[in-house]
Amino acid sequence: MATSTIMIIVWASLMAIALLIEVFTYDLVSIFFVPAALPSLLLAVFEVDIAWQIVSFIVLAIVFILAFRPLLKKWLIKETIPTNITDVNYGKKVRLLQDTVDGHSTIKVNDVTWRAKVTEGGDLPKDSLVEIVSSESNKFLVKIASE
Repeated sequence: MATSTIMIIVWASLMAIALLIEVFTYDLVSIFFVPAALPSLLLAVFEVDIAWQIVSFIVLAIVFILAFRPLLKKWLIKETIPTNITDVNYGKKVRLLQDTVDGHSTIKVNDVTWRAKVTEGGDLPKDSLVEIVSSESNKFLVKIASE
């Protein structure tokens, strides 16, 4: 098999693999290998030296990634959907479900019971009004709220 035929297969395979990887990962990196490999494929068809094919691929891949990845990420990846523990609940005032022990208690937010850690004010009795200030792992950090 001629070298040009092998390189045609290599570039076509690279394009197909990059496309498949992008379909399954959605990282917006491997997709740029597809248009970068196309000129290299054409160079292989016209039996241009392998070194030029490789240089063409590397340069174009870098250019496409640096130039278009930030634009595509901004255009394709829209705002993230907040989860239960995100800042959607920050500032919300809730009551403690039990007395705090060593600064820990439980609270109910949106009908879900969460662990809470009191950041200031020491141990508090049940039904104390607290304000959610942030989150840490799977618990909310709370402080005494003004009524």
